[in-house]
Amino acid sequence: MFKTLFMIFFLLVFNLLASDKPLLRVNKQDIINEQKKEIEANAQKTKYDWVAPLNLSSSYSKSDTQNDGVSDSSINLNQDVFRSGGIFYKIDYANVKLQNALSSLALENSSMYQELFMGLLEYKKLDFILKQNHFTFLNTEIDVFLKTQQYKTGDADITELNRALREKNSALKVKLTAKQAMIEKEIALKKLTDREFDSIEIPKFELISEDEYKEANYNLLVASTNKELADKEYKITKSSYLPTVSINGAYGYRDNPNINFNDDYYTIGATLSMPLDYNTKAALQERKAIYMQNSLKIQESKIDEMASYEAGVSKIKNYKAHKEVTQDNIKLYTKLIDITDKAVQSGLKTGYDLQTLQNTKKIDELEIEISDINIQIELAKLIFTTNKGENYYE
Repeated sequence: MFKTLFMIFFLLVFNLLASDKPLLRVNKQDIINEQKKEIEANAQKTKYDWVAPLNLSSSYSKSDTQNDGVSDSSINLNQDVFRSGGIFYKIDYANVKLQNALSSLALENSSMYQELFMGLLEYKKLDFILKQNHFTFLNTEIDVFLKTQQYKTGDADITELNRALREKNSALKVKLTAKQAMIEKEIALKKLTDREFDSIEIPKFELISEDEYKEANYNLLVASTNKELADKEYKITKSSYLPTVSINGAYGYRDNPNINFNDDYYTIGATLSMPLDYNTKAALQERKAIYMQNSLKIQESKIDEMASYEAGVSKIKNYKAHKEVTQDNIKLYTKLIDITDKAVQSGLKTGYDLQTLQNTKKIDELEIEISDINIQIELAKLIFTTNKGENYYE
């Protein structure tokens, strides 16, 4: 009794400690976090890269005609203050680029959670398939035994016995295939999480509406910001061929002992410039073409994503219909088992008939579980393609 209580306590503590670990491996989360920092830093740099740096300069010269060296130190600035709207487009571009990169990163992160939960569901599904296989194999053994006896008495030919043997061999192959698939799935899951699989609670996913899917879809968000980026790039390129106003100035100190001169000095001025480039038209056409491509890609992305949504919903409906058929079969087998049990008790049927029916019923009960998992897998595919998947992060 003490040993049993100790084992229960140990398992509870073990599971509690295991559940403290994050769902995804820490290193994977750290990579995502560092990528986010890089994206934000890059956006900040892009946002203000139109601001010219202050140039500090200092010189010292001496020659054979001079008794003392001449020094000159200054601060210089050459700053654009007007680029025909280009400065504002540059700031807008940085903001849109940030949204675009963060959406792409969020999709990458969501894909890992999708892979994890779908992997756990598929691992569980394989376990149910193995349990099904156990009862299928029991039925094939009964069938082989009965066909062997019938073959001995001449009530069955070799073709029927051979069929029964082949079905038994097929059941064994299914078992081996499922076991290997479980091993491969386990290896794949260990790349994603350090937690014990049993300690991870798989959430129950719910179907999101078509409007929610369309609005929160990461691929559509990325496609939309790609279009905005192309628009900003076109405007930035266009502004670079229009007038630009710059201010320039310098402040410094010059010391020349040879002529007994030292003094502060400054200069300030403004420049209006406009490039005349033979490639202006071609450059703008190129940017306009890229913008149009991204506009068209949005429409293609919408078609692709909504097709994926419809396919997922269709599969879910099919699995639900499959469940209903299986549930009807279970009701039928329940009645047949009751009838056969009574027939066995009265000597009209053998125990093999009853056992076969019971095994088949258990196979169908497990089929219900597998259909539920298939539904959850399809729901996970839809949810983690959108930002709705964030509700299931830890």
